[in-house]
Amino acid sequence: MDIQVELPDELTRAELDRRLAGGWFRSGPLLFRAPLLHVDEHLRDLVHVRVRLDVPSESKSHRKLLRRNRARFRTEIQRARVDDARRALYRLTRDRFIGFVVSDLDVIALGDKRDLYDTREVCVYDGDRLVAIGYFDVGRRAVASILGLHDPAYKRHSLGIYTMLEEMELARAHGARWYYPGYVIPGLPGFDYKLRLGAIQFRDAAGRWRKRANPPRDSPRSARATARMEAVQNALVRAGVNVDRRIYPALWLGYMDMAEERFARGMWHLACTDLERHVIVEQLADGETFQIADVRVISELDPFESFEPAPDLEAVCERRVLAYRAILLRSTSIAEVAYNVASLGA
Repeated sequence: MDIQVELPDELTRAELDRRLAGGWFRSGPLLFRAPLLHVDEHLRDLVHVRVRLDVPSESKSHRKLLRRNRARFRTEIQRARVDDARRALYRLTRDRFIGFVVSDLDVIALGDKRDLYDTREVCVYDGDRLVAIGYFDVGRRAVASILGLHDPAYKRHSLGIYTMLEEMELARAHGARWYYPGYVIPGLPGFDYKLRLGAIQFRDAAGRWRKRANPPRDSPRSARATARMEAVQNALVRAGVNVDRRIYPALWLGYMDMAEERFARGMWHLACTDLERHVIVEQLADGETFQIADVRVISELDPFESFEPAPDLEAVCERRVLAYRAILLRSTSIAEVAYNVASLGA
């Protein structure tokens, strides 16, 4: 499956339901669907999960958490908004996020078109102090978690889980069947708290939603894609080509309808640093195909205009937006790729 990116002009509740069931997720104004992603310096599998709401699944501990926090805090559910208190909470929370972090809470929570999504919020107050908030989108029969924020000083109250449980309660009250908390990532247990929410289903590589006793723990697609990228890199070094491997955060531009430019679209690439032309070797989204491209820098665009990489990603990111001058070769053969790149410097 290829990466898909859309910036919809309109989206009905029923269409949002279909997108969520199809493995799409929202990041700010954009809808994404991708089999693999860089959330750290490694290429990772995304395993989408959802909770079935029309079957009893609430655990005793969840009921206890709801009772305790409803008694301890003031909880309000309403149309989503952003103000100084919410931005301050975002600044307190954002250090725990990994990958590429959106700079502005308005963008990630509400997007550019405020009426495109029916976005609500669960706000938790200790007196007048806002200590947690959960943003979520409401469809026809589905609800999707967008972002959860909570004050680290209140960690023992499990406010992240609590706001998600309140979102699920609201979804049930409105007759929704599915709750989408996002995805888990094999190898990164920090996402596994979502697996404690109830009757979980996992979306497999073929797009089928399935129950399973345990979440997937291996990463066959990402492991193979990484091994192939390393094999190409090693083959180029043996051929005498100096290369620098870089994650490419601006790849989403290559999947938008931008008629005047053909933007680079590889998840990561090898920059060939000693050739006269600006040549990169991209690994495309299927993880199998490599593309040799002559590219140029689009200096007027900033790939980090609305987000920034986590500190551990900064050193390995391509910090420029690239567009194709020419596609020189597309191949699944590592030997063919290495031979053709080496020939450019002969």
